[in-house]
Amino acid sequence: MNPSIIRIHRGREYFGLARKLIVYLDDARSGEVRWNSHIDIPQKPGLHMLYVRMDWCLSPPLEIALDEGEVVELAVTTPAGAIRKLIAMYRSPLRFFELVRKGDSAKTIHPG
Repeated sequence: MNPSIIRIHRGREYFGLARKLIVYLDDARSGEVRWNSHIDIPQKPGLHMLYVRMDWCLSPPLEIALDEGEVVELAVTTPAGAIRKLIAMYRSPLRFFELVRKGDSAKTIHPG
């Protein structure tokens, strides 16, 4: 059985430049992503739940269905513009980051 890989990219957005993004997979801390880098997380095929966090700001959980040997690439984004970032950080820190993926086998699940 070939392991699948979840690859998470973090771009050059200046929010949290000196801070690491913590990656949680299936509610377990799975790694860290520094500014302008990425992390590869080998994982068994199947259904998984993923989110990222920095301090009190996090992304909504993302449900990912992995096939054997599949590489899923995600990018972490934040609201555009400095004012929007500040408003979003204090208004809804549980939805500050967003995980974006190409393809249709992942869907965003909003917290209840």
